[in-house]
Amino acid sequence: MPMTKTSPFSIASSLVTPVTVPIHVPFTISRESLACAEIAVVEITNSAGAVGLGECAPFPSLTYDDVATAHRVASHLLADLSGRNTSDALSHLAKVREAVVRDSVTAYVGVESALWDLRAQELGLPLAALFGTSSQKFLDTDITLPIMAPELIADFWQIFAPYEFRTIKVKVSGNVGQDSAMIAALHALVPSHTRYILDGNQGFTVESAVRLLTEVSKLGLAIEFFEQPLPERAVAGLEQLSKQVSIPICVDETVRTAMQLQEILRGSLCGLIILT
Repeated sequence: MPMTKTSPFSIASSLVTPVTVPIHVPFTISRESLACAEIAVVEITNSAGAVGLGECAPFPSLTYDDVATAHRVASHLLADLSGRNTSDALSHLAKVREAVVRDSVTAYVGVESALWDLRAQELGLPLAALFGTSSQKFLDTDITLPIMAPELIADFWQIFAPYEFRTIKVKVSGNVGQDSAMIAALHALVPSHTRYILDGNQGFTVESAVRLLTEVSKLGLAIEFFEQPLPERAVAGLEQLSKQVSIPICVDETVRTAMQLQEILRGSLCGLIILT
Protein backbone atom coordinates (compact mmCIF):
# COMPACT_ATOMS: atom_id res chain seq x y z
CA MET A 1 0.00 0.00 0.00
CA PRO A 2 1.56 3.36 -1.03
CA MET A 3 0.87 4.97 2.36
CA THR A 4 3.33 2.60 4.07
CA LYS A 5 6.29 4.18 2.29
CA THR A 6 7.55 7.18 4.26
CA SER A 7 8.31 10.27 2.19
CA PRO A 8 11.92 11.49 2.36
CA PHE A 9 10.72 15.02 1.66
CA SER A 10 9.27 17.53 4.09
CA ILE A 11 6.72 20.30 3.55
CA ALA A 12 8.77 23.40 2.79
CA SER A 13 6.04 25.98 2.15
CA SER A 14 2.32 26.41 1.58
CA LEU A 15 -0.06 29.01 0.25
CA VAL A 16 -3.81 29.63 0.26
CA THR A 17 -5.06 31.97 -2.46
CA PRO A 18 -8.66 33.26 -2.74
CA VAL A 19 -9.88 33.16 -6.35
CA THR A 20 -13.08 34.43 -7.96
CA VAL A 21 -14.21 32.38 -10.96
CA PRO A 22 -16.99 33.78 -13.20
CA ILE A 23 -19.84 31.36 -14.01
CA HIS A 24 -21.45 31.33 -17.48
CA VAL A 25 -24.93 31.13 -15.94
CA PRO A 26 -25.73 32.03 -12.30
CA PHE A 27 -25.78 28.82 -10.29
CA THR A 28 -29.18 28.98 -8.63
CA ILE A 29 -30.62 26.33 -6.34
CA SER A 30 -33.64 26.42 -4.05
CA ARG A 31 -31.67 28.07 -1.22
CA GLU A 32 -29.02 30.23 -2.87
CA SER A 33 -27.79 31.81 -6.11
CA LEU A 34 -24.15 32.36 -7.05
CA ALA A 35 -23.07 34.57 -9.95
CA CYS A 36 -19.45 33.51 -9.48
CA ALA A 37 -17.53 30.85 -7.60
CA GLU A 38 -15.56 32.10 -4.61
CA ILE A 39 -12.91 29.49 -3.89
CA ALA A 40 -9.50 29.22 -2.24
CA VAL A 41 -6.66 27.34 -3.94
CA VAL A 42 -4.27 25.43 -1.66
CA GLU A 43 -0.66 24.88 -2.73
CA ILE A 44 1.74 22.71 -0.71
CA THR A 45 5.39 22.56 -1.82
CA ASN A 46 7.82 19.94 -0.55
CA SER A 47 11.58 20.20 -0.12
CA ALA A 48 12.13 18.74 -3.59
CA GLY A 49 10.02 21.47 -5.20
CA ALA A 50 6.95 19.35 -6.05
CA VAL A 51 3.63 21.17 -5.61
CA GLY A 52 0.35 19.58 -4.53
CA LEU A 53 -2.88 21.41 -5.33
CA GLY A 54 -6.26 21.41 -3.57
CA GLU A 55 -9.42 23.49 -3.67
CA CYS A 56 -11.64 24.87 -0.92
CA ALA A 57 -15.02 25.40 -2.57
CA PRO A 58 -17.58 26.73 -0.07
CA PHE A 59 -21.29 26.82 -0.87
CA PRO A 60 -22.54 28.67 2.22
CA SER A 61 -26.06 27.28 2.45
CA LEU A 62 -24.78 23.70 2.14
CA THR A 63 -21.25 23.68 3.60
CA TYR A 64 -21.99 26.31 6.29
CA ASP A 65 -18.76 28.20 5.65
CA ASP A 66 -17.49 30.84 3.22
CA VAL A 67 -14.24 31.56 1.41
CA ALA A 68 -12.94 33.87 4.15
CA THR A 69 -13.47 31.19 6.79
CA ALA A 70 -11.98 28.51 4.56
CA HIS A 71 -8.92 30.69 3.91
CA ARG A 72 -8.38 31.33 7.62
CA VAL A 73 -8.85 27.72 8.73
CA ALA A 74 -6.75 26.27 5.89
CA SER A 75 -3.92 28.73 6.63
CA HIS A 76 -3.84 27.76 10.31
CA LEU A 77 -3.96 24.07 9.46
CA LEU A 78 -1.10 24.37 6.98
CA ALA A 79 1.04 26.11 9.59
CA ASP A 80 0.71 23.00 11.77
CA LEU A 81 1.87 20.80 8.89
CA SER A 82 5.05 22.74 8.06
CA GLY A 83 8.17 20.60 8.25
CA ARG A 84 6.31 17.27 8.31
CA ASN A 85 6.53 14.72 5.53
CA THR A 86 3.30 13.94 3.67
CA SER A 87 2.68 10.66 5.50
CA ASP A 88 2.94 12.36 8.88
CA ALA A 89 0.89 15.33 7.65
CA LEU A 90 -1.96 13.06 6.49
CA SER A 91 -1.90 11.21 9.82
CA HIS A 92 -2.04 14.50 11.71
CA LEU A 93 -4.89 15.69 9.49
CA ALA A 94 -6.93 12.62 10.38
CA LYS A 95 -6.43 13.28 14.09
CA VAL A 96 -7.67 16.89 13.93
CA ARG A 97 -10.43 16.25 11.38
CA GLU A 98 -13.39 16.65 13.72
CA ALA A 99 -12.24 20.00 15.12
CA VAL A 100 -11.27 21.41 11.71
CA VAL A 101 -14.49 20.34 10.00
CA ARG A 102 -16.54 22.09 12.67
CA ASP A 103 -14.96 25.36 11.55
CA SER A 104 -14.74 24.74 7.81
CA VAL A 105 -15.28 21.45 6.02
CA THR A 106 -14.05 22.94 2.74
CA ALA A 107 -10.76 24.04 4.34
CA TYR A 108 -10.17 20.46 5.45
CA VAL A 109 -10.98 19.08 1.99
CA GLY A 110 -8.73 21.61 0.25
CA VAL A 111 -5.72 20.82 2.43
CA GLU A 112 -6.31 17.06 2.32
CA SER A 113 -6.63 17.11 -1.48
CA ALA A 114 -3.37 19.03 -1.85
CA LEU A 115 -1.59 16.57 0.45
CA TRP A 116 -2.83 13.56 -1.51
CA ASP A 117 -1.81 15.23 -4.78
CA LEU A 118 1.66 15.85 -3.39
CA ARG A 119 1.86 12.31 -1.97
CA ALA A 120 1.05 10.81 -5.37
CA GLN A 121 3.77 12.85 -7.02
CA GLU A 122 6.32 11.72 -4.44
CA LEU A 123 5.41 8.10 -5.12
CA GLY A 124 5.55 8.62 -8.88
CA LEU A 125 1.94 7.50 -9.26
CA PRO A 126 -1.16 9.05 -10.79
CA LEU A 127 -3.44 10.33 -8.04
CA ALA A 128 -6.15 7.83 -9.03
CA ALA A 129 -3.79 4.95 -8.23
CA LEU A 130 -3.93 5.80 -4.52
CA PHE A 131 -7.66 5.13 -4.57
CA GLY A 132 -7.71 1.97 -6.66
CA THR A 133 -9.07 3.40 -9.92
CA SER A 134 -5.92 3.92 -12.00
CA SER A 135 -7.17 1.54 -14.72
CA GLN A 136 -10.32 3.59 -15.35
CA LYS A 137 -10.07 5.29 -18.75
CA PHE A 138 -13.42 7.05 -19.01
CA LEU A 139 -15.83 8.78 -16.66
CA ASP A 140 -19.47 9.33 -17.56
CA THR A 141 -20.79 12.47 -15.85
CA ASP A 142 -23.75 14.82 -16.14
CA ILE A 143 -24.39 18.53 -16.62
CA THR A 144 -26.36 20.55 -14.07
CA LEU A 145 -29.15 22.93 -15.10
CA PRO A 146 -29.53 25.65 -12.45
CA ILE A 147 -32.95 27.10 -11.67
CA MET A 148 -33.80 29.61 -14.40
CA ALA A 149 -36.69 31.01 -16.39
CA PRO A 150 -37.89 28.64 -19.15
CA GLU A 151 -37.09 31.20 -21.86
CA LEU A 152 -33.40 31.18 -20.86
CA ILE A 153 -32.90 27.45 -21.23
CA ALA A 154 -32.27 27.53 -25.00
CA ASP A 155 -29.21 29.77 -24.52
CA PHE A 156 -27.96 27.53 -21.71
CA TRP A 157 -28.38 24.36 -23.75
CA GLN A 158 -26.65 25.91 -26.76
CA ILE A 159 -23.46 26.08 -24.66
CA PHE A 160 -23.57 22.47 -23.48
CA ALA A 161 -25.37 20.52 -26.23
CA PRO A 162 -22.13 19.86 -28.21
CA TYR A 163 -20.79 17.81 -25.27
CA GLU A 164 -23.60 15.26 -25.69
CA PHE A 165 -24.34 14.74 -22.01
CA ARG A 166 -26.62 11.74 -21.57
CA THR A 167 -27.82 12.79 -18.10
CA ILE A 168 -28.93 16.22 -16.86
CA LYS A 169 -29.26 17.12 -13.21
CA VAL A 170 -32.04 19.69 -12.91
CA LYS A 171 -32.10 22.00 -9.89
CA VAL A 172 -35.70 22.54 -8.80
CA SER A 173 -37.06 25.13 -6.38
CA GLY A 174 -40.19 23.77 -4.73
CA ASN A 175 -42.41 26.08 -6.80
CA VAL A 176 -44.15 23.31 -8.71
CA GLY A 177 -45.51 25.49 -11.52
CA GLN A 178 -42.16 27.13 -12.16
CA ASP A 179 -40.26 23.86 -11.96
CA SER A 180 -42.66 22.06 -14.29
CA ALA A 181 -42.41 24.81 -16.91
CA MET A 182 -38.61 24.78 -16.73
CA ILE A 183 -38.37 21.01 -17.10
CA ALA A 184 -40.84 21.02 -20.01
CA ALA A 185 -38.78 23.69 -21.81
CA LEU A 186 -35.62 21.63 -21.35
CA HIS A 187 -37.30 18.41 -22.42
CA ALA A 188 -38.35 20.04 -25.70
CA LEU A 189 -34.70 20.77 -26.57
CA VAL A 190 -32.70 17.73 -25.52
CA PRO A 191 -32.40 14.29 -27.17
CA SER A 192 -35.20 11.86 -26.40
CA HIS A 193 -32.83 9.37 -24.73
CA THR A 194 -31.76 11.93 -22.10
CA ARG A 195 -32.03 10.83 -18.48
CA TYR A 196 -32.80 13.23 -15.63
CA ILE A 197 -31.89 13.73 -12.00
CA LEU A 198 -34.00 16.19 -10.01
CA ASP A 199 -32.24 18.00 -7.16
CA GLY A 200 -34.44 19.88 -4.68
CA ASN A 201 -31.75 21.04 -2.22
CA GLN A 202 -34.30 20.85 0.62
CA GLY A 203 -36.83 23.15 -1.08
CA PHE A 204 -39.87 20.84 -1.02
CA THR A 205 -42.53 19.45 1.27
CA VAL A 206 -43.83 15.91 0.84
CA GLU A 207 -46.92 17.32 -0.87
CA SER A 208 -45.06 19.57 -3.33
CA ALA A 209 -42.57 16.81 -4.18
CA VAL A 210 -45.42 14.44 -5.04
CA ARG A 211 -47.10 17.15 -7.13
CA LEU A 212 -43.93 17.86 -9.12
CA LEU A 213 -43.30 14.19 -9.86
CA THR A 214 -46.93 13.81 -10.92
CA GLU A 215 -46.64 16.78 -13.30
CA VAL A 216 -43.36 15.77 -14.93
CA SER A 217 -44.50 12.16 -15.32
CA LYS A 218 -46.88 13.48 -17.98
CA LEU A 219 -43.82 14.31 -20.11
CA GLY A 220 -42.61 10.72 -20.02
CA LEU A 221 -39.19 11.63 -18.61
CA ALA A 222 -36.66 8.99 -17.59
CA ILE A 223 -35.94 10.20 -14.04
CA GLU A 224 -33.17 8.33 -12.27
CA PHE A 225 -33.88 9.77 -8.80
CA PHE A 226 -35.03 12.83 -6.85
CA GLU A 227 -32.17 14.16 -4.74
CA GLN A 228 -32.73 15.81 -1.34
CA PRO A 229 -36.26 17.18 -1.90
CA LEU A 230 -36.99 17.65 1.84
CA PRO A 231 -35.25 19.63 4.61
CA GLU A 232 -32.21 17.72 5.83
CA ARG A 233 -33.72 16.59 9.17
CA ALA A 234 -37.18 15.74 7.84
CA VAL A 235 -36.55 12.04 8.39
CA ALA A 236 -40.20 11.08 8.89
CA GLY A 237 -41.07 12.92 5.69
CA LEU A 238 -38.51 10.90 3.75
CA GLU A 239 -40.24 7.68 4.71
CA GLN A 240 -43.64 9.12 3.84
CA LEU A 241 -42.47 10.41 0.46
CA SER A 242 -40.68 7.18 -0.45
CA LYS A 243 -43.92 5.25 0.08
CA GLN A 244 -45.94 7.61 -2.13
CA VAL A 245 -43.77 7.70 -5.26
CA SER A 246 -42.10 5.11 -7.47
CA ILE A 247 -39.04 7.23 -8.34
CA PRO A 248 -36.12 6.61 -5.93
CA ILE A 249 -35.64 9.33 -3.31
CA CYS A 250 -32.01 10.20 -2.66
CA VAL A 251 -30.51 12.02 0.33
CA ASP A 252 -27.40 14.17 0.30
CA GLU A 253 -27.39 17.03 2.83
CA THR A 254 -29.33 14.80 5.23
CA VAL A 255 -26.20 12.71 5.82
CA ARG A 256 -23.42 14.74 7.42
CA THR A 257 -22.27 12.27 10.10
CA ALA A 258 -21.87 8.51 10.51
CA MET A 259 -24.71 8.57 13.05
CA GLN A 260 -27.07 10.16 10.54
CA LEU A 261 -26.04 7.59 7.94
CA GLN A 262 -26.86 4.77 10.36
CA GLU A 263 -30.27 6.32 11.06
CA ILE A 264 -31.09 6.41 7.35
CA LEU A 265 -29.87 2.85 6.77
CA ARG A 266 -31.79 1.45 9.75
CA GLY A 267 -35.02 3.03 8.62
CA SER A 268 -34.69 2.28 4.87
CA LEU A 269 -35.96 5.82 4.38
CA CYS A 270 -34.72 6.40 0.85
CA GLY A 271 -33.46 4.61 -2.22
CA LEU A 272 -30.05 6.24 -2.60
CA ILE A 273 -27.49 8.09 -0.51
CA ILE A 274 -24.85 10.50 -1.81
CA LEU A 275 -21.86 10.86 0.51
CA THR A 276 -19.94 14.11 -0.05
